[in-house]
Amino acid sequence: MATTHTIKLGKPRANALRAEAVAAGMELRSQNYMQWQARGDGVVLSMYESGKLVIQGREADAWLARIDGPQPQSLAGLAGGGAGGLTGAADGPSGGSGGSGGSGGTRGSGSTGAGRFTRTHAQLGDPLPDAWIGIDETGKGDYFGPLVVVAARVSVEQLPLLEELGAGDSKAISDRTVRDLAKQLAAVVPHEKLVLMPAKYNELYARFGNLNKLLAWAHATASEALLERAPAQLILSDQFTPQPVVPRYFKGPGRQVRYSQRTRAEDDAAVACASVIARAEFLWRMKQLEQDHGVALHPGAGAPVLAAGRRIVADGRADVLPLVAKLHFRTTLQIGG
Repeated sequence: MATTHTIKLGKPRANALRAEAVAAGMELRSQNYMQWQARGDGVVLSMYESGKLVIQGREADAWLARIDGPQPQSLAGLAGGGAGGLTGAADGPSGGSGGSGGSGGTRGSGSTGAGRFTRTHAQLGDPLPDAWIGIDETGKGDYFGPLVVVAARVSVEQLPLLEELGAGDSKAISDRTVRDLAKQLAAVVPHEKLVLMPAKYNELYARFGNLNKLLAWAHATASEALLERAPAQLILSDQFTPQPVVPRYFKGPGRQVRYSQRTRAEDDAAVACASVIARAEFLWRMKQLEQDHGVALHPGAGAPVLAAGRRIVADGRADVLPLVAKLHFRTTLQIGG
């Protein structure tokens, strides 16, 4: 079973571990935000610029023991004591930062120095979940393009890694960064994407007759699909109605899981991951629509969007609008489509 551990290493110790990974025949890669990454049979070692080492894979426990325990000669410096000893973030539910390193490089469990995701995890209510699903969407306010809903499942031990990667509200991250970050998050976070391209979106909107009902159905559908393969104790989404609507659309495992909604839910690690992955998918689908239909599209619903829509109609291609746009927007009337 795949496991994830996060510990902290100083630069000399990180370099020594890198040498050991090379000697073990592991493949070295260069990744954003990392000093280096080594991939071997059953394990991935990711050494971040901040000094955090993330150990992932079915052999993660063995590598953690190898680093923490008696070392081979090339790794002897890793277990040094005193101020230079091995320290790291706790992997348990408390999620606190580790204490000072002793001869074995132990990890503390106090709350000193808790990261932002550890703090927002503490706001998830009682009992605090060890694993939970966050849901977010992109495209709800965009005339052109799909509605993309993503459910992402994170666990407590992943919080240091997700914070290290820079997960956050995609609206506060540049599109270029979102594309790169989404690839990294998708590789470590189980998730489910529900993509409603404009033609399907328009069909479903006509059936539901209300955006909030359609959105609630999409949130429920994505989260239940994820629950089928990634159990969780809580489902969290951003608040888009005064009273929760999503639970009305649960048909299976969602009925057995606590549901919560709140404003600014993107501060939570799971919702932040969903936000980034959803935005990256939206951007890719928008480009795909432009290429498929030979039109220039714009995000949002402002003046550039109105101009693009009028250009499509003026070119005698009004029949393309149902394939690239959400027709219930007032923009449709404004462009004469």
